[in-house]
Amino acid sequence: MKSRILIGIPLAALLISVIVFDGIYPIIIVSLFSFAGTYEVSHASLKRAFRPFPVPAYLFSFLFPYVFYFAGEKMSFLLFLACYTASMILLVIRRPSEPANVLISLFLYIYPILNFVCVAIAANSFSKDANCIAKILMMAVPLISDTSAYFFGRAFGKHKLSPAVSPNKTWEGAFAAVAAGILSGVVICLVRYFSGNESIPYYVIMIVSTVCAVVGMFGDLFASLYKRWTGVKDYSGLFKEHGGVIDRLDSILICAPVVLLLFNLFGIS
Repeated sequence: MKSRILIGIPLAALLISVIVFDGIYPIIIVSLFSFAGTYEVSHASLKRAFRPFPVPAYLFSFLFPYVFYFAGEKMSFLLFLACYTASMILLVIRRPSEPANVLISLFLYIYPILNFVCVAIAANSFSKDANCIAKILMMAVPLISDTSAYFFGRAFGKHKLSPAVSPNKTWEGAFAAVAAGILSGVVICLVRYFSGNESIPYYVIMIVSTVCAVVGMFGDLFASLYKRWTGVKDYSGLFKEHGGVIDRLDSILICAPVVLLLFNLFGIS
């Protein structure tokens, strides 16, 4: 537990820095994490003796945040087309009789790459103030909910939430996660109220924070589902007891498209 807390502190500091700072800095972090996360998901399949060919996906995962930041959506889409097409061609050449490896290689473009794409877009598509709130909602809220679920579930959890996927998750922890998400939304609204900033309606913040708390749990379960299929305990040992990039960001990765979708539906600019 002590080691987990000691490692969690710098990770939390990194998260705060990504939320606070704009410009190229968060792009660099997203690029590095996107590349590392794509490597982890691909590498996990090796445990079951699969042989994906992920090189074009690696290239896209690393370059996309920079291309989106400096050249915009059109060039980003063209980069995707180039890498995806290259994957199809190279898979025909290198894995012609291995359909499972073909599917895993192309799956990387969906998970985790598409989710990291949503992180980059949600953090850079709105006004400066809306970008900051988007980052708080898709990063801080799910992590606060996750932390609440972990500690509350350890202390009071008795009823299994999804034993077939993640035997340690409990309904008690799930309720704590949702409560923490709602409370986080209230705190955000209060801070903005007392600072006189009402550019984003409070009901939007409350809806998005609540949805992120709920959906974040499914991001965690989805990552666990893939780990259970591949037979690995953690995606990597990068953060020691915390696991790897995907282990730490699984709830954020599913909240990013949710925030992007809801902000656009509510007309936030």
